[in-house]
Amino acid sequence: LLLYRLLCGRFEVGAWDAAQDATRLRDAGKWLLESARGASPPHEALATWAIARADLMEGQNRAALQRAGSALRIAQEASDLTVAWRACSTARSASLAIGDVHASADAQQRGSEIVRSMVSSLSDEGLRSSFLARPDVATLLPAADR
Repeated sequence: LLLYRLLCGRFEVGAWDAAQDATRLRDAGKWLLESARGASPPHEALATWAIARADLMEGQNRAALQRAGSALRIAQEASDLTVAWRACSTARSASLAIGDVHASADAQQRGSEIVRSMVSSLSDEGLRSSFLARPDVATLLPAADR
């Protein structure tokens, strides 16, 4: 049952994020978090990020910033770079929305380092290009790196 919930939760988070449906993304994040907490740190990080992303979509920028920081911490402890860069992107956007340029720059710098390390391991140019073209990735990189 746990594996089923973790897999389904991961798919739901991805689907509702792509659909930009904050309500369903938050619900999927909470549902995943119920199963992941204490059992799967990478899924706990993803669930926490999903709730932060939903906060951001709904304009709850301070909550988004706080949760994105938690997601980043959990992701880094679990060595999950795929959630870590997303958390940095969410933190950057939330920081900009509340006018905290220092926190925004910090999130962008951290996210840029994570994305660069991921991209350096991709040998497929098409995969690398499509990843770098994602808006949430592009905001973390200077134009010269895209």
